[in-house]
Amino acid sequence: MTIPKRRFLGRYNTAITRHAVYASDAAIEVDQQENFKIIRKRVFYEDVLLVTQHDRVGILAVMFSLGFAGFLALIGAIAGGGSGLAFGSFAVVFLIYGLLRIRIKESIITVFGRRSKARIRFTMRRARAQRLYEEICELVRTVQEVPSDLDHDSSVREG
Repeated sequence: MTIPKRRFLGRYNTAITRHAVYASDAAIEVDQQENFKIIRKRVFYEDVLLVTQHDRVGILAVMFSLGFAGFLALIGAIAGGGSGLAFGSFAVVFLIYGLLRIRIKESIITVFGRRSKARIRFTMRRARAQRLYEEICELVRTVQEVPSDLDHDSSVREG
């Protein structure tokens, strides 16, 4: 028995689960890890109903970074002097990161199958996300296209 080759596509992590997404010859595979349990799901190319790519602001990262920047600025203002300046400089770093996360949105590719779905998140690499979206669409298109010598009712044409 040979192990089918899989190519790593990306990740989609939440606070509770970790999703690693792979492409194989016949499907997109999602390894979902919850604590000590790993579940493998597949979205077969022939079962794909919809592939989407959308952008969103990672609101949790923005709120955390801006809140932490405010907290550090408050500590710096209370401390004053040299240590206050150090806390203030760290606050500026988190403030810049939060504003960049608002400006640069994360791209999410979602592949919907009949019974399952696969999601991939790209935080900074928008060009890679666009290339992967086009690649997945092309793979699905080639697998789902009907051969020209068959009718839609799967019978062979005569002639």
